[in-house]
Amino acid sequence: MSEPKITLFDISSFCKPQAWSPNTWKARLVLNYKQIPYKTVWVSFPDIEDTLKNIGGKPTGFKPNKGGNAPLYTLPAILDESGDTPVVIADSLAIAEYLDAKYPERLYCQRREELSSKLLSNFSRLFRTSPLVD
Repeated sequence: MSEPKITLFDISSFCKPQAWSPNTWKARLVLNYKQIPYKTVWVSFPDIEDTLKNIGGKPTGFKPNKGGNAPLYTLPAILDESGDTPVVIADSLAIAEYLDAKYPERLYCQRREELSSKLLSNFSRLFRTSPLVD
């Protein structure tokens, strides 16, 4: 079997299951729903910025810094190497939009304006039924 062409970058943890961040879970939910094969790369907090820079990722915002604002790099991010040029997308909503546009066979959400609420609703439903939450 060939290596998956999509890599999900997630925040590492000592917890079991290792995936714990609500935002990275949203990206994982869309990948799983669309049945897109992917691999996960676990990234520790101090390594997020360097990891995303190394794969060509863009900042998702800015953070206060001495003398102004500095780029802020956050997870989740995906690296899609299925085409001629690798594509890096960060932010769970942007990832869901990208995956629906690139892989429309099984749309996660029909209407863009409903995408954010659907991600939040499905994430909440997952953890309400999880044995990890009372």
